[in-house]
Amino acid sequence: MPIHIVESIEQDPELDRLVQIGNEQLRDVLGKSERLVDSTWQVTLDSKNQPTIHLCLKDFTGKVDTMFAPEEFKSPIHIRIRMHQLWGKLLRLKTDQLAASITNGGD
Repeated sequence: MPIHIVESIEQDPELDRLVQIGNEQLRDVLGKSERLVDSTWQVTLDSKNQPTIHLCLKDFTGKVDTMFAPEEFKSPIHIRIRMHQLWGKLLRLKTDQLAASITNGGD
């Protein structure tokens, strides 16, 4: 899985640690499909000027993304559930495209 982590995360030891935790959970969730998905981690500031971690997953069908508060990484189970939800969104894109293709006669 190509992993892209913005420099601002890599330069912040705590954010980098959290993203590494997230990557471990993501790899477990993706399993053998890991090689088909690109991930991009970024950091943004929320309305209270606090860091928020942004994850985008992309493959040939499209892309999905989600935001994490740093506190969410305190619970590995919680992060794993969030990764399953995000992976599910990407799989739904694939399913919707396949269904549309079938409905439109393979176009």
